[in-house]
Amino acid sequence: MLGEAVAVAAPDAVRLAVLAEVARTAQDRAPGTPSAEAEPVDAPAHVAPAAGAPSSARPAAGPSASTGPSSAGPTSGPASSRPAGRPAARRRRRTWSSVVAALAVLAAVAVPSTVAWRQSERAAEAEARADRITALLAEPGAQVVSAPVTSGGTAVAVVTADAALVTATGVDVPGSDEVYQLWVMRDGSPVPAGTTAAADGALQIRTDVYREGDALALTVEPAGGSEQPTSEPVVVLAPA
Repeated sequence: MLGEAVAVAAPDAVRLAVLAEVARTAQDRAPGTPSAEAEPVDAPAHVAPAAGAPSSARPAAGPSASTGPSSAGPTSGPASSRPAGRPAARRRRRTWSSVVAALAVLAAVAVPSTVAWRQSERAAEAEARADRITALLAEPGAQVVSAPVTSGGTAVAVVTADAALVTATGVDVPGSDEVYQLWVMRDGSPVPAGTTAAADGALQIRTDVYREGDALALTVEPAGGSEQPTSEPVVVLAPA
């Protein structure tokens, strides 16, 4: 479904460029088919059979049966002086040049297509985050509380009687082996409530562990999370 959502037809310019390269590229011939670039070889004149002789008569075997040069010998003329592999080598060079040119055109189109796909993906993620916030705000008694994050950015929490959703923007992205971890602070003790990464300086994490009267905190923890916080909170959110 994701592939179908972002698939686009190739631009007309790309299609025409590829077809033009195909038209200019010499195609490989089937085995035994004479090459268009081969030099013509003069064939010996046909000798009519003697009058009265059957058309199926064959020359007698033996040295005296041949009156001209042996057919197995080398053929004189321009065709014998041209290396046999040269036309094929030229065709291969032209084919590879055309392939490289076509790939360059496709790569030029793929770059903006990839950027557009990433932008579409970010837009979809932002819309999903907004939908989750809207759904929680519709709950009876929902509250919104915000606070600045010590490392930069702002965190906003939407809390209800039995759930909380924390969203932060403009935050630092943790290291490759670190994550943000949410804690529910209940009676002065931290309760693990999930982990999340940060993409493009934004994160969102929901927990159903939250209850009225709890506070929320975010810390940076090793990948996989911790049983107890190992660093100071980057933000604490305390609903009224």
